[in-house]
Amino acid sequence: MSSGRSLSPLHAHEDISALIETLYQTEKRLEELTDGEVDAVADRDGRTFLLRRAQEELRHSDAARQAAILNALPANIALLDTQGFVISVNEAWRRFAGANMLQSSEYGIGVNYLGICDCARGDGASEAHRAAAGIRAVLAGGAMNFSLEYPCHSPMAQRWFRLTVTPLADDRSHGVVVMHLDVTAEKQSEERYRLLFGSSMDAILLTAPDGRVLAANPSACRMFEWTQDEILQGGRALVIDASDPRLAIAMEERSRTGRFMGELSFVRKDGAKFPGDVSSSVFRDKDGQIRTSMIIRDVSQRKAAEAQIQRHAHLYAALSQCNKAIVHCTTEEKLFLQVCRAAVQFGGMKMAWVGLVDSEILMVRPAASFGDDMGYLKDLNISVDAESPFGRGPTGTAFRENRPYWCQDYLNDPVTVPWRERGARAGLAASASLPLHRNGIVVGVFTLYSGVTDCFDESARDLLLDMATDISFALDNFARESERKRAAAEIQFKATILKTQQETSLDAMLLVGENGQIISYNQQFIDLWRLSPHLVSAHLDAAVLQSVAEQVENSEAFVARVQYLNRRRDDKSREAKKGREHV
Repeated sequence: MSSGRSLSPLHAHEDISALIETLYQTEKRLEELTDGEVDAVADRDGRTFLLRRAQEELRHSDAARQAAILNALPANIALLDTQGFVISVNEAWRRFAGANMLQSSEYGIGVNYLGICDCARGDGASEAHRAAAGIRAVLAGGAMNFSLEYPCHSPMAQRWFRLTVTPLADDRSHGVVVMHLDVTAEKQSEERYRLLFGSSMDAILLTAPDGRVLAANPSACRMFEWTQDEILQGGRALVIDASDPRLAIAMEERSRTGRFMGELSFVRKDGAKFPGDVSSSVFRDKDGQIRTSMIIRDVSQRKAAEAQIQRHAHLYAALSQCNKAIVHCTTEEKLFLQVCRAAVQFGGMKMAWVGLVDSEILMVRPAASFGDDMGYLKDLNISVDAESPFGRGPTGTAFRENRPYWCQDYLNDPVTVPWRERGARAGLAASASLPLHRNGIVVGVFTLYSGVTDCFDESARDLLLDMATDISFALDNFARESERKRAAAEIQFKATILKTQQETSLDAMLLVGENGQIISYNQQFIDLWRLSPHLVSAHLDAAVLQSVAEQVENSEAFVARVQYLNRRRDDKSREAKKGREHV
């Protein structure tokens, strides 16, 4: 064959046949010379020739390796040529076809996969048509790959698969790899998560590292009072209290360890802040993107219940201290100070004071206080006169109407307007004004202040009423003790006068009680009747009376007269000096 002339098709065919024969004989002769033990030979110029037997073995080896790799994969895999015909399947494909009664002599090899998809009808037809379109797109070079998830349920179980299509070679001229991966477990997990996400009583947020919120469940919308679109638009900053000093610590811990559990402060749509228990973790989604989950439980009610229990415990302690003060205090002034101190130090109140009413000007004057660090009581004007602008507040009303006044929101209650500014400076949020009684008459008011609104629930009110009742009981005791001391002083004063009269009188005097006992006597009586001092000092009443009777002319008449005078104390006798119990 010469390069200088053109060959006819007939001559070219003859030359090709001759060349093939030459190659065949050459390869046969090389096999004979090497005894079949050499796979390749080289000439003196280094050009290598691979023998046919070695080529076939290499092809078989490559095919075996490829089949081993495909058979090791759990997915159902088929290789399609450029026309969509199945040219090879792996062992997982064969098992799936056998288990689902899809057997054929070659498990679908040689079948046009695209044609099967195009002809699909009924359930799953739309997914089959989409799969055919995706395979054609990859074969034509219009797409680098294609993926589709679809259901494939059997009478015994529900299943889902993910179809992926990739080129068999970079140039796409060799066909495509079709892989069906069983994603049932993944779908069931997603379904469980979806149900949990939708039905959870806790708020769940899926967020990105940059603070974007990717999803918010219905409980989150109810908790924060925003719609899901509003939460997604506003991001994490919309619902988390940025002023919470614990936030930076929580973010650092989650960044370092991948998770965080603790309490943070959150914000509702109206700006109200509330505490929440948070469980947050970092994970990667199915696309490999870093995501974070936040599960939030509103613990404001639990916190309120805990605070309520703590307030009750504090008030119980204050009541106990109040009772101790009642036992040990000897004056009203000391008692008032001690109960105010107990209310603050043990009862958890911000301030407490006792005010007594000046009846002349109808103004309430502080008698004792504790916790007034901001000078709330300084120059305080509180009246009990209903006509006065300062007489319609909690303290004046409690005194005037003789009832407790519970002000649950001190800074917003209309009756506290005259004192609202000083109340705000002192941090007062609620107050309780309790009338104090002495012998059933209102004499003052015990007023307590809290830094928490709506803190005086029924149990707290009962405890404070007990405290006010105990204080009033103590005031009754102080009044009775004061009256007792006054009466005792008066008796002592009268006794002193009587003693003076007896000692200075020229008459003989003996005071005998209604039971015949000797109350007192003077020296003139002893001298007149010549009595033994020991007899009189021994208060032997009958003996003294007998001794005197013996010294009169008619003793029986004398004794009868004494007995008569004891019975008729308003009567007189010329033998008796005017008096109630003497002769």
